Amino acid sequence: MQMEHHLSHEHASRPFVEKGRRDTHVLIASRDRKGVDELSQMIGSAAGFRLSQRHIINGDINPLLGASIIPDILIFKVSSRWREELQQLPAYLSSSNLETIIVSDSEEKDCMRMAIQIGARDYISPPLSSGELIESIRRLRSEMGTIIRKGKLISCINAKGGCGSTFIASNIAHIMASASKLNTVVMDLDLQFGTLCHYLNLEPKRGLVEAINNIDSLDEIALQAYLLKHHSGLKVLETNPLGIALAEDIPESKLGQLMDLLLACHDTVVVDLPRQIDLLTSTVLERSDHILLTVQQDISALRDAVRLISILRQDLGIANEHINVVVNRYNKRSNITLSDIEKALKVNQCLLIPNDFSNVHQSVESGIPLYDGNRGAAAIKAMIALESQLLGQTTKSKGLFNKLSAYLKGA
Repeated sequence: MQMEHHLSHEHASRPFVEKGRRDTHVLIASRDRKGVDELSQMIGSAAGFRLSQRHIINGDINPLLGASIIPDILIFKVSSRWREELQQLPAYLSSSNLETIIVSDSEEKDCMRMAIQIGARDYISPPLSSGELIESIRRLRSEMGTIIRKGKLISCINAKGGCGSTFIASNIAHIMASASKLNTVVMDLDLQFGTLCHYLNLEPKRGLVEAINNIDSLDEIALQAYLLKHHSGLKVLETNPLGIALAEDIPESKLGQLMDLLLACHDTVVVDLPRQIDLLTSTVLERSDHILLTVQQDISALRDAVRLISILRQDLGIANEHINVVVNRYNKRSNITLSDIEKALKVNQCLLIPNDFSNVHQSVESGIPLYDGNRGAAAIKAMIALESQLLGQTTKSKGLFNKLSAYLKGA
């Protein structure tokens, strides 16, 4: 079975604290490529929806084959072989409790009757309209009572090992908790070599793996037992303090449940990702409001960044506005200029953290975040401005970031 996999996030950026429901993940699937595109365009950038697509190009019509995340709602457009498709569909959906909308170009009553018999929640036939389709999705979402998403998700990943993503993740999260007074948790998803706790001088006790193993019995209160508490108020979810774990031992659906719970009870969730793309990391990446891709001014890091951005854009279908390139240890005298980086990575703007080796080294060695240890350091000033930009705070904060960027670039 071969499938084309396209995932597109809604075009408008989400507000900082979303008081309504989390975005409803809608999967559009069909043998009809044109039909998939037309349905996607009908929904467009309607608020509250996150779209993905499955174009089935042969044999098996399983719409969930290869999916890393089970969607909330399936829109399945039947083809001229609708009878065969509707006969097979229940076998694939029986264990997922997936709400299904059937769309058809046919006006045959038998098609509608059969759709109802297999448990479809709605059936839409010609003439198709954007309003009818969106209303159907919203009605199902309302009936589902989807978990409320309160928080903003920020993922941090290195383009190349050693670029400083863990340092940025821990310090950005610490600023959110200390300076912005946000209910923040930072999570380490490196199952084998996680070091996040060392940046905050904490000793892990219980961790991510144990939380995932017990996720079905966790609520907001029970979750706290798995979180380390930093004196700043920042909460930390380490990976596996008792040893290593393998990605294949952790069901991505369980990780998805944990992410939903974390986002439901925190203002911000920061995830330090390992430098790899698999079912676990893609589960986090596809949910992220911002992906901070950390690079440095060297050729090998930029080559890897080009490859990673291509995977994010083309294979995971993540929109450009969710990808933020952070140039760590930036030096305006480097042979590789900011313009070179932006051109190579095809981005309009990079976020800059200046080369501040002495202060950063002391912070990492002591386990004291820069905001606590040396608030006047150049690196922490840049990260404070970066945090303001990520959270979409005031134009005054954005002005600070622009001024700092101009200074670092030598403007």
